Amino acid sequence: MSVSELLVLFVAPGVAMRLMVAILTAVLAAVLFSDCGSSPSGAARSGSTDYKTIPLKEYKYTPAAINSGTEINILGFSGGLTNGNGSIYYSQFVGTEKTTGDTVRILAAWIAVPSENGGAPTFTSASLYDGQKGVRDASFLIPDENQRMIINMAAGLSGGDDDTAKINKAINDTAVAKNENVILPDEVPLFKGNYKTAVGVMNFKQQPW
Repeated sequence: MSVSELLVLFVAPGVAMRLMVAILTAVLAAVLFSDCGSSPSGAARSGSTDYKTIPLKEYKYTPAAINSGTEINILGFSGGLTNGNGSIYYSQFVGTEKTTGDTVRILAAWIAVPSENGGAPTFTSASLYDGQKGVRDASFLIPDENQRMIINMAAGLSGGDDDTAKINKAINDTAVAKNENVILPDEVPLFKGNYKTAVGVMNFKQQPW
Protein backbone atom coordinates (compact mmCIF):
# COMPACT_ATOMS: atom_id res chain seq x y z
CA MET A 1 0.00 0.00 0.00
CA SER A 2 1.37 3.41 -0.92
CA VAL A 3 2.09 6.24 1.52
CA SER A 4 -0.69 8.31 -0.03
CA GLU A 5 -3.20 5.45 0.50
CA LEU A 6 -2.17 5.14 4.14
CA LEU A 7 -2.65 8.87 4.61
CA VAL A 8 -6.15 8.67 3.18
CA LEU A 9 -7.01 5.71 5.43
CA PHE A 10 -5.63 6.97 8.73
CA VAL A 11 -5.74 10.77 8.42
CA ALA A 12 -8.63 13.09 7.68
CA PRO A 13 -8.61 14.06 3.97
CA GLY A 14 -7.93 17.77 4.61
CA VAL A 15 -5.05 16.99 6.96
CA ALA A 16 -3.63 14.41 4.55
CA MET A 17 -3.59 16.98 1.76
CA ARG A 18 -1.74 19.50 3.94
CA LEU A 19 0.78 16.84 4.94
CA MET A 20 1.42 15.88 1.32
CA VAL A 21 1.86 19.55 0.33
CA ALA A 22 4.31 20.04 3.20
CA ILE A 23 6.31 16.96 2.17
CA LEU A 24 6.42 18.02 -1.47
CA THR A 25 7.47 21.54 -0.47
CA ALA A 26 10.33 20.18 1.65
CA VAL A 27 11.52 17.93 -1.16
CA LEU A 28 11.32 20.78 -3.68
CA ALA A 29 13.29 23.11 -1.42
CA ALA A 30 15.98 20.48 -0.86
CA VAL A 31 16.40 19.96 -4.60
CA LEU A 32 16.45 23.68 -5.35
CA PHE A 33 18.98 24.52 -2.65
CA SER A 34 21.26 21.75 -3.87
CA ASP A 35 21.54 23.77 -7.10
CA CYS A 36 21.03 27.38 -5.99
CA GLY A 37 23.24 29.59 -3.91
CA SER A 38 25.86 32.28 -3.96
CA SER A 39 29.60 31.82 -4.01
CA PRO A 40 31.89 33.43 -1.41
CA SER A 41 33.14 35.82 -4.07
CA GLY A 42 29.62 37.12 -4.68
CA ALA A 43 29.28 35.68 -8.18
CA ALA A 44 25.76 34.56 -9.03
CA ARG A 45 25.35 30.80 -9.21
CA SER A 46 22.30 28.67 -9.99
CA GLY A 47 23.77 25.26 -10.58
CA SER A 48 26.03 26.84 -13.19
CA THR A 49 27.60 30.19 -13.93
CA ASP A 50 24.95 31.01 -16.54
CA TYR A 51 23.13 34.13 -15.50
CA LYS A 52 22.55 37.65 -16.66
CA THR A 53 21.38 40.93 -15.20
CA ILE A 54 18.67 43.30 -16.35
CA PRO A 55 18.10 46.89 -15.19
CA LEU A 56 15.45 46.99 -12.47
CA LYS A 57 13.48 49.62 -14.40
CA GLU A 58 13.22 47.18 -17.36
CA TYR A 59 12.25 44.14 -15.28
CA LYS A 60 8.57 43.34 -15.85
CA TYR A 61 6.54 41.97 -12.95
CA THR A 62 3.12 42.05 -11.33
CA PRO A 63 3.36 43.94 -8.02
CA ALA A 64 2.40 42.07 -4.86
CA ALA A 65 0.74 43.84 -1.93
CA ILE A 66 2.87 42.35 0.85
CA ASN A 67 2.88 44.02 4.24
CA SER A 68 6.13 44.64 6.05
CA GLY A 69 6.60 41.84 8.57
CA THR A 70 4.94 39.16 6.43
CA GLU A 71 6.62 35.81 7.10
CA ILE A 72 7.94 33.92 4.09
CA ASN A 73 9.28 30.39 3.69
CA ILE A 74 12.04 30.50 1.07
CA LEU A 75 11.88 27.89 -1.70
CA GLY A 76 14.67 29.18 -3.92
CA PHE A 77 17.39 31.81 -4.17
CA SER A 78 18.82 33.11 -7.42
CA GLY A 79 22.33 33.80 -6.17
CA GLY A 80 23.66 37.31 -6.12
CA LEU A 81 26.35 39.84 -6.82
CA THR A 82 27.99 42.07 -4.25
CA ASN A 83 26.55 45.59 -3.99
CA GLY A 84 28.94 48.51 -4.06
CA ASN A 85 30.59 51.30 -6.04
CA GLY A 86 27.19 52.80 -6.86
CA SER A 87 25.64 49.53 -8.14
CA ILE A 88 22.87 47.49 -6.57
CA TYR A 89 22.04 43.90 -7.56
CA TYR A 90 18.62 42.52 -6.65
CA SER A 91 18.60 38.80 -5.91
CA GLN A 92 15.40 36.80 -6.32
CA PHE A 93 13.90 35.00 -3.33
CA VAL A 94 10.97 32.79 -4.34
CA GLY A 95 8.90 31.53 -1.44
CA THR A 96 5.47 31.08 0.07
CA GLU A 97 3.63 33.45 2.36
CA LYS A 98 3.00 31.54 5.57
CA THR A 99 -0.46 32.97 6.15
CA THR A 100 -1.87 32.52 2.64
CA GLY A 101 0.30 29.83 1.07
CA ASP A 102 0.72 32.05 -2.03
CA THR A 103 3.98 31.78 -3.94
CA VAL A 104 5.67 35.17 -4.27
CA ARG A 105 8.93 36.62 -5.50
CA ILE A 106 10.93 39.09 -3.42
CA LEU A 107 13.54 41.21 -5.16
CA ALA A 108 16.07 41.98 -2.45
CA ALA A 109 19.47 43.59 -2.82
CA TRP A 110 19.91 43.53 0.94
CA ILE A 111 19.18 41.19 3.80
CA ALA A 112 18.87 42.11 7.47
CA VAL A 113 20.34 40.04 10.29
CA PRO A 114 20.29 40.56 14.07
CA SER A 115 23.06 42.77 15.41
CA GLU A 116 25.47 41.30 17.94
CA ASN A 117 24.39 43.74 20.67
CA GLY A 118 20.70 43.07 20.16
CA GLY A 119 20.00 46.53 18.76
CA ALA A 120 18.87 47.56 15.29
CA PRO A 121 19.39 44.93 12.55
CA THR A 122 22.50 44.92 10.43
CA PHE A 123 22.09 45.21 6.66
CA THR A 124 24.35 43.34 4.28
CA SER A 125 24.36 42.30 0.62
CA ALA A 126 21.84 39.59 -0.29
CA SER A 127 24.64 37.76 -2.10
CA LEU A 128 25.82 36.46 1.29
CA TYR A 129 22.69 34.34 1.71
CA ASP A 130 23.49 30.61 1.60
CA GLY A 131 20.44 28.42 1.12
CA GLN A 132 22.39 25.28 1.93
CA LYS A 133 22.67 26.47 5.54
CA GLY A 134 18.98 25.63 5.89
CA VAL A 135 17.80 29.05 7.09
CA ARG A 136 14.62 29.42 5.04
CA ASP A 137 12.35 31.42 7.31
CA ALA A 138 12.42 35.18 6.87
CA SER A 139 10.10 38.15 6.94
CA PHE A 140 9.58 40.79 4.29
CA LEU A 141 10.79 44.22 5.34
CA ILE A 142 9.98 47.60 3.82
CA PRO A 143 12.83 49.86 5.03
CA ASP A 144 11.93 53.07 6.80
CA GLU A 145 13.66 56.37 6.00
CA ASN A 146 16.58 55.82 8.37
CA GLN A 147 17.12 52.27 7.14
CA ARG A 148 17.06 53.44 3.52
CA MET A 149 19.77 55.97 4.28
CA ILE A 150 21.95 53.28 5.87
CA ILE A 151 21.40 50.97 2.91
CA ASN A 152 22.23 53.64 0.36
CA MET A 153 25.32 54.65 2.30
CA ALA A 154 26.47 51.02 2.25
CA ALA A 155 25.92 50.80 -1.52
CA GLY A 156 27.81 54.02 -2.11
CA LEU A 157 30.72 53.23 0.17
CA SER A 158 31.33 49.51 -0.40
CA GLY A 159 34.40 48.65 -2.38
CA GLY A 160 36.08 52.03 -1.99
CA ASP A 161 37.97 54.24 0.43
CA ASP A 162 35.82 55.57 3.28
CA ASP A 163 37.07 59.15 2.97
CA THR A 164 35.23 62.07 4.60
CA ALA A 165 34.01 63.60 1.34
CA LYS A 166 32.51 60.29 0.22
CA ILE A 167 30.78 59.74 3.55
CA ASN A 168 29.29 63.25 3.49
CA LYS A 169 28.04 62.71 -0.05
CA ALA A 170 26.39 59.44 0.97
CA ILE A 171 24.70 61.08 3.96
CA ASN A 172 23.35 63.96 1.87
CA ASP A 173 22.29 61.85 -1.12
CA THR A 174 19.90 59.01 -0.24
CA ALA A 175 19.97 57.87 -3.88
CA VAL A 176 23.71 57.20 -4.12
CA ALA A 177 23.22 53.94 -5.97
CA LYS A 178 21.91 54.72 -9.46
CA ASN A 179 22.74 51.46 -11.24
CA GLU A 180 20.08 48.94 -10.12
CA ASN A 181 19.93 45.47 -11.67
CA VAL A 182 18.07 42.17 -11.20
CA ILE A 183 19.85 38.80 -11.24
CA LEU A 184 18.34 36.41 -13.82
CA PRO A 185 19.47 32.75 -13.61
CA ASP A 186 19.21 31.20 -17.08
CA GLU A 187 18.78 27.52 -16.25
CA VAL A 188 16.44 27.35 -13.24
CA PRO A 189 12.75 27.16 -14.20
CA LEU A 190 11.62 28.27 -10.73
CA PHE A 191 12.70 31.84 -11.41
CA LYS A 192 10.81 32.05 -14.70
CA GLY A 193 7.42 31.78 -12.99
CA ASN A 194 4.96 34.66 -13.20
CA TYR A 195 4.73 35.27 -9.46
CA LYS A 196 3.49 38.44 -7.88
CA THR A 197 6.59 40.37 -6.87
CA ALA A 198 7.62 42.84 -4.19
CA VAL A 199 10.83 44.81 -3.77
CA GLY A 200 12.28 45.09 -0.28
CA VAL A 201 14.57 43.46 2.27
CA MET A 202 14.56 39.90 3.57
CA ASN A 203 14.82 40.01 7.37
CA PHE A 204 16.29 36.97 9.13
CA LYS A 205 16.23 36.05 12.82
CA GLN A 206 19.50 34.15 12.50
CA GLN A 207 22.57 34.47 10.32
CA PRO A 208 21.85 32.75 6.97
CA TRP A 209 25.43 32.06 5.85
